[in-house]
Amino acid sequence: MVSTNKILSTYSISEEYGFLSINSIEKLSTEYAEWENIAEEFTGLFETDKLRVKLDEMRIIHDPFFKNKIEWERAMLLLSYFANAYVMGINERLDYLPESIVIPLVKVADKLKRKPILSHASAVLNNWKLINPDKPFSIQNIGTIINFKNSKIESSYILKAILFEKNAAKGIKTCIDAILAIEKNDELELLFSLQEIKKTILILIQNLKELKSDFESYFFNKEQDPLQISFENIDYKGVENPIRTYRGFNIMQSLIFQMFDALFCIRNNNLFLKEMRDYMSPLHHDFLRFITFKSKLKDYCLQRKSLQNDYKDCLDLLEQFRSEYLNQIPLSKFHNR
Repeated sequence: MVSTNKILSTYSISEEYGFLSINSIEKLSTEYAEWENIAEEFTGLFETDKLRVKLDEMRIIHDPFFKNKIEWERAMLLLSYFANAYVMGINERLDYLPESIVIPLVKVADKLKRKPILSHASAVLNNWKLINPDKPFSIQNIGTIINFKNSKIESSYILKAILFEKNAAKGIKTCIDAILAIEKNDELELLFSLQEIKKTILILIQNLKELKSDFESYFFNKEQDPLQISFENIDYKGVENPIRTYRGFNIMQSLIFQMFDALFCIRNNNLFLKEMRDYMSPLHHDFLRFITFKSKLKDYCLQRKSLQNDYKDCLDLLEQFRSEYLNQIPLSKFHNR
């Protein structure tokens, strides 16, 4: 029988960090120095309304190429932040993106099989680093790689989203453990998994409440918000089918929400959540398919009295969890645009 660690490895999931990228680099190679120089001054350029000029002048790289996924992800992070900032601006929102951003962005997004816009996969999963590598992960010891504004609230929102993903890591492993326990017909191991899932969901519910508080205090009712804007009929200059519409970044693009539903055989017909799968990393989306296909949790627990109380407790907590994350959808202006 395949092991939990083998399954985690298959879908590029870390036992300790979950879906978070655990490898980062300080900078891309010198060929991409112009991108890195802009990224280094990004917040200051954006807030002083000087960024668009820099991005317009940026050399067009027609065929970006990188050695590994870590470099591809960093390129996606930088270019997607450039794109959102260009469209939003400080005083005027534009309806196009220049070739200097579009051509490499679309090539990089195509390589990663993602949408060419800022998403959770970049803004959260690949936008963090340990402040002191010699110290363990904690909210005090992580920082973002790039931000739009010199704002504690923006940074706090992203850092808490990163913490949410980190806290979910144990739950990801336990979901796999639960599936394997059923395949082995090991009720005791499954009971332990259900109890661990309850602990994880309780922590994640609290994380979501904190995220919602930050969202309401900064993003809600704030028109000039480059982090979570959607692109509606934006002209991607220099590529085929240039007029494009994409959803913007939001916490609902995290796989965690839908993973637990899949484990508990809850078929979610929310069209918005289904659409969010298109913005996930393809491997993570494949992991969701794996959980959906493999899980027999509902039938197994309902047929065994020893598991029913913990199974029901999990369902009750999942209802709270679902309510908490679905309540975040209307907060986002992108959902209505």
